[in-house]
Order: sequence, then structure tokens, then C-alpha cells
Amino acid sequence: MKPAQKRKVILAIVVMSALMVIIYDFRHILKNRALPCDLKIRNCPSGFVCSSTDTQHRPRCLPKASAPNFSFDIPYASGVPVQCLAGNQDGSLHTTDDSVFAVQLQSQEPLGVKIAEEKKASIVAAADGSAYVDAERKIVKILHKEGYYSVYQGLSSVAAKEGLIRSGDLIGSSLGPITFSVHFINPDVAEEILKGSKALGISVPFQFRLSLDPRGSSNLQLTSSESLACSQETSVRLFRANIPL
Repeated sequence: MKPAQKRKVILAIVVMSALMVIIYDFRHILKNRALPCDLKIRNCPSGFVCSSTDTQHRPRCLPKASAPNFSFDIPYASGVPVQCLAGNQDGSLHTTDDSVFAVQLQSQEPLGVKIAEEKKASIVAAADGSAYVDAERKIVKILHKEGYYSVYQGLSSVAAKEGLIRSGDLIGSSLGPITFSVHFINPDVAEEILKGSKALGISVPFQFRLSLDPRGSSNLQLTSSESLACSQETSVRLFRANIPL
């Protein structure tokens, strides 16, 4: 083969190789890019969730985070009827990466009557862990096992102290709704992040261990946050289970 022909063959091989790399990269980008979605109809494929980085950005489908392999109790004192006002992926309130699996809860005691100052609802820890308190914003975070932590927002007052806390221990009180959510964080940096950052980690689905009986000792069930009956009109009342895990 003449030198000129050899150079042409080498050039053709180089060009073809470059084209193959470009085509592969383009297909890889198309395959892995986040698909746009609609928050109201939740049109993501199975295993994905529709959310946005914040309220200013368009929602897209993201892989759904793994739920913890343990459950949480209703974060209200025993015997208090609780209504879920807004649930997971409600399309309006919980729409961002750090809130998409949050639930908004409110005490309904007494039913139909606004809770007076002396009737503040007691908010308690939903599981064992280590408490981190943001006194300025009246937010409590509780780090559980395997990097999962729960967040309690909307408190009127905070009673929790930083350190070990048990499920059912008082963490504060509320005159109105609270937002309860579960998040995941790298366990190696959890303490530093929870102490020093106001940002929340990625929101994850979780299970409530609850009762439909005011005594909390019967009609016990494990209910995923994704299937919880939540709306302003729901007549379902949830109660904290009184039987130890």
C-alpha cells in the first residue's frame, strides 16, 4: 500500500472511531437524561418520582430513593386523633427533592375546634435516635440508623434537647399543622451536616406504624407514606400505636 493510501486509511479509521464515540455519548446522554414530568398527574415511570430542585425549576423524573427498613410512629402523643392534610407528591405543597415524600399532619382534638393556647398538641419523637435542634427556626431533626433522619417542622415551641432521644419523648408542641419528613444523608458526615446546615437532604418514602383506634392497641397497621389517605376533607383519623416495637 502506498504511503498516501495508508494515510487515508488511517484517517478514515480515526474519523470512524471518533464518530462511534460521539454516537455512544449521545445515546448515553439521551438514555440517562432526566425526563420532564407533570406534578399533578405524576407521569413518571415506575421507580421514579416527579420533583424539582426548587420551586423555580421545572420538574423532572428522578429515581426514587430507597425507604428505610424500619418504621416510624405517628409523631403525636397517644390518644390524639391526627389528620393527614397533605401527603406525598401532592402536586402543590410537596414538590421539591427535599420535600416530595413529606406529609403535613394536624391534631384534630377537639374536632372542629381551633386548638387554644393551653391546648397545644404535643409533638413526640417518631423513632429512637439522636436529636439536633434548630432553636431559631423551631425545627428538630432526629438521626436514626443507616443515615436516615426525620424532620419536624411547624413547631410552636421546642422542648427537645440535643442528644439521645427515644420514640415517644416530647420534642415540642404545635398550634397548627406540622410537616413530618424522612431524609437520607451519608452517615460518615451526618453529624457535621445536621449540626451546621439548614438544608435538608433528599426526601425518601417511609412507613408509619399507626392505629385507627384511639387506644392505639388495635387496628395496627404499617402504612407507606405514599399510600396514606391525605386531604383537607379526609375523615380518616390516625393514632399513635401504643404497643412497643
